[in-house]
Amino acid sequence: MVTAILRANPELALFLCLALGFLIGRIKIGTFKIGVVLGTLFSGVLIGQLDIE
Repeated sequence: MVTAILRANPELALFLCLALGFLIGRIKIGTFKIGVVLGTLFSGVLIGQLDIE
């Protein structure tokens, strides 16, 4: 259901990728902070697996 919505509206996938990237970027593991850039790249890879054009 979510994938059908994202395939119908690819701009939503873009904003979802950015939002998830900011959330993932806040994660801290010990003294290592993931960061917004790495979080956005990681969420982009995950959303890219949904085959959205």
